[in-house]
Amino acid sequence: MGGAVRARREEVGLSLQQLAAFSGMDAQALIALENGTLHQPASDEFMACGIQ
Repeated sequence: MGGAVRARREEVGLSLQQLAAFSGMDAQALIALENGTLHQPASDEFMACGIQ
């Protein structure tokens, strides 16, 4: 899942900090998600990232 988040973030040209601000998630949590060390976030946070 983290790979999909990173790929989509890079596809749309967002930095981690920009995605964190947009989604309301902490940047460190996004890093952990992209690296596979964080389990799937709450569905509302995940949808805020624009990944479906």
